[in-house]
Amino acid sequence: MQVQIFKDITTEDILVDLEKLAEDYTGLYVEMDDPEQRKYVKEKAQSINDMLKTLDRARIDKSKTFKSSVETEALEIKNRLEAANKPFTLLIDEHKADRKKILDAKKAKEEVIEAAKQLELDHEFGLLMNAQWDNDKEKREAEKAAEVERIAENARQELIREQQEQAEYQASIDKSVKEEAERLENLRVRDVEHRRAVNQESVNELESLGVTNDQAVAIVKALANNKLTHISINY
Repeated sequence: MQVQIFKDITTEDILVDLEKLAEDYTGLYVEMDDPEQRKYVKEKAQSINDMLKTLDRARIDKSKTFKSSVETEALEIKNRLEAANKPFTLLIDEHKADRKKILDAKKAKEEVIEAAKQLELDHEFGLLMNAQWDNDKEKREAEKAAEVERIAENARQELIREQQEQAEYQASIDKSVKEEAERLENLRVRDVEHRRAVNQESVNELESLGVTNDQAVAIVKALANNKLTHISINY
């Protein structure tokens, strides 16, 4: 279906580009903690959502004139826009879920540390109360200080260990992300170079049949963009 009624909002080419971009991002790992990548995903999602809002408003306005054809075309565009937006909204939702897990884990750790501090305070209070009835006050205080220091040292060592594990885990994730990004970029560059070579070869072959260079270039562009229904380029 070609966009006709709502061409002031979008065009077939724009929808095709959005759908292709959505295909590229479907199942793709994106480092949402990276500000630039997260900004790009959010901007794409916001752009599509803005088009959906504009479409809904225009559907109401135009329905008075075009009636059923408005609903048919608007529904088609809406379905395609929502499908194109799925990989971006999925990335955003997954990032929010990951952030929630991190914050929940941080909160749980803080509660454990707080409980340990309270335990130390309770222990200290108990020792102080017992010291009132104990002639060996200095010994009691030394034992109390040693116990508090032992608990504190254990807590510090546990925190250091957790931080080291988190750093090692993050380094592993960063390395995997970098390697995957490099692999995808290499694949993309090779694909672009391959398509460019095939397109140029197609132009040369058309020229050898007597077609002018401009005509040959126009034909190859149309084929590359799937503008010819029954003819295609084999990449």
